[in-house]
Amino acid sequence: MSLIAATLGRLGSRYSIIFDPIRKKVIYGSLGLLCQTDCEMIIGLEDKNGEMELLPLTQSADSEFLTIDQSITMTSICYEAFSEKFGVLLSVEFVAPFWPQDEKTSSVPGYIVNIDLKKLASIRGRVCKDAIRVGKVVFGLRIPNVTAEQGRDGLCFRCPVKLFETPRVSADGFELGLKGEREQTPLSGNSEDMIFGIEGPWQVEAGLLKADFDIENTGKVSFCVGLASYCSDALFERFGKAMPLKYTRIWDTVKDVAKYIKEGKDGLLKKSRAFNALWENSPMPLDMQKVTAYSFQSYLMNTLWAIEPDGGEDWFSVWEGCCVYNSTIDVTYNEAMFYFSCWPELLEKIFEQWTHHANNPETEKERMASSPKNHAVKSLTPEELEFDGVVLEHDMGAAWTANGQSYPHAMPVEENSNYLILLYAHGCWWGKKELFEKYLALIKKVTDYLFWSDSTGNGFPDRGRANTFDDSSPAFQYGRDNVYLGIKRLAALHSAGRMFEYTGEEELAKKCFAEVKKAVKSLNASYLSDHFPVVLDKSSKGLMNCRTGEPLEGEVLQGWDDYSIYNSNGLLYLMMIDDMPAGLKQTLLKEDIVNATRETMIRYGSAHSSRDNVECVWISVNIWRDCMAGYLGEDMLENGSRYWDLQLSSNDQGSDKANCFTESLATGGLFLYPRGITSFGLMLSTAGIVINRLENKHKFKPIRKGQWPILPDCNWKKNEICIRGSLKDS
Repeated sequence: MSLIAATLGRLGSRYSIIFDPIRKKVIYGSLGLLCQTDCEMIIGLEDKNGEMELLPLTQSADSEFLTIDQSITMTSICYEAFSEKFGVLLSVEFVAPFWPQDEKTSSVPGYIVNIDLKKLASIRGRVCKDAIRVGKVVFGLRIPNVTAEQGRDGLCFRCPVKLFETPRVSADGFELGLKGEREQTPLSGNSEDMIFGIEGPWQVEAGLLKADFDIENTGKVSFCVGLASYCSDALFERFGKAMPLKYTRIWDTVKDVAKYIKEGKDGLLKKSRAFNALWENSPMPLDMQKVTAYSFQSYLMNTLWAIEPDGGEDWFSVWEGCCVYNSTIDVTYNEAMFYFSCWPELLEKIFEQWTHHANNPETEKERMASSPKNHAVKSLTPEELEFDGVVLEHDMGAAWTANGQSYPHAMPVEENSNYLILLYAHGCWWGKKELFEKYLALIKKVTDYLFWSDSTGNGFPDRGRANTFDDSSPAFQYGRDNVYLGIKRLAALHSAGRMFEYTGEEELAKKCFAEVKKAVKSLNASYLSDHFPVVLDKSSKGLMNCRTGEPLEGEVLQGWDDYSIYNSNGLLYLMMIDDMPAGLKQTLLKEDIVNATRETMIRYGSAHSSRDNVECVWISVNIWRDCMAGYLGEDMLENGSRYWDLQLSSNDQGSDKANCFTESLATGGLFLYPRGITSFGLMLSTAGIVINRLENKHKFKPIRKGQWPILPDCNWKKNEICIRGSLKDS
């Protein structure tokens, strides 16, 4: 594929590398996203005169390779460079080791780099008759204002590291709230970094690792190096308490990290390649495989796994990409496809953390009072602040803090609903009924708010309806009785009702199901010949533009009857556990999805609604729609080519910078984003995997033939992979 900017990341360890061949640099540093430095990575071949052909990760090359190709997998980035001068193919594979539920493999702050040279007789039809065939392989890193020191095992770097100040304005244009800012812990520290040889006759020369090669008679020769980084400073802050990264509990120094990588290289590579193969050997289209691999590394780059220094509990979070919010609930709702596939314990850590971010009316008033006044007026009105129950905070804080919500306004119905649906589905999927009892008190309070949010009695929320789609049509953003929120609320109350049944709260369960029945009746009655509307209430009276604060024009709300791909968003998890609310007509749900897809499709995917223009494509929610379609029997996997085209255009020659996984177009501003791992859900939906361990349900009904990995049934700790075959297995 063409050269594009791409990243590799580590689970929770922050040590990431953004490779940017377009601007001929790497973005490097132990603290990862937005805390890194523009550097040069020196990788290539050197002749006897000291002249070098290098990969375009530096501007220091004396000459250029004839042609360079790039490929990606779930755990690697590979460059293939053709050298006419040396008559070789240089392959450089950067591997970010990963294996589900294997914390050491997946979080070790280091990378393995495999370097192969293959003798070529010709390139592009030209005979390599004057090729010199001998020289040196070169590998190194040039960090501004940091001198590489020669150590016994390779090159050592002592790097000062600094957090970026918590931004006053986020990438999505909102001022950040005061509760999310740093209170006590330091903003800077130090890291120790290493580049070390693993295989090959490596020597240190002029601040670089170099190894002689002579390929004339051997035909092929291989080398291997490792990179490692280590920061022991407690720079993350949770409610004012400093916490170091978790890997510091596993390894004591960067040398320990290097030793682990060097001694365990073969095992780390074996696991990583086995993980890659699950996608490569599946029926998943190639472009969709690329989207998944590309988004997976952006997700890893955003993860942060810290510990209490006194040996207390772990703290796991995922940044919202360039927006830097910690564990945003609506983003986690989509990201959880990864946890449902292969790592449930990580989501359970987030469930526990959310319990500390639930606001009653008084604490929500306090939060709002501490938030800056800005152009967004989506916050709760004085009347809406006298609510029942609690509202979950949109996020836990910004960047390296988790002191409380930083986003300027709440999204009460949306986030409360996301929580209930996600908790219920997780408990059913993995057979963990005990979670319902553990969080029963919070479930009750979150549910109380959803009861309160409908003041008209039609089962749809007219209070607390601010939502995440802040670049969509007026109807979608401000309308009363929003269908997307209405379906999500009924799915949440259905989920709450089921959890109340499991915990013996029969009266609460009946109350939930009664609300669901009202909502389903209203929804079915709203159908407009071939689709659901965006809102049930088409009046614009009393509604304001959230950007300007001005009243909306006209009596009828623009876009109230549009097609939208988000209407059924709240039902996917219930499809996955085979527990859809009674009365929902799945034929209408399917028809709505298919018709809305047709009416909203533009170059890179579907817009929010048929009234929205090209500025409003969000890739992860498109993929979410594709997952729902899969469970309803519609194969939409070919949309992956559109999503991959957006990644290419956002990161190749025409890009402004290294954006890595890009959720929206340049006008949308969501880049370096983690939510693309929603694509893990396509492995589940296309294979028709339905699991409800609490009800002893387990189904496999693929809509595309082939060998499908059943990710939730794999025993990762025993390295046992579950794969099922064809349509005959259904």
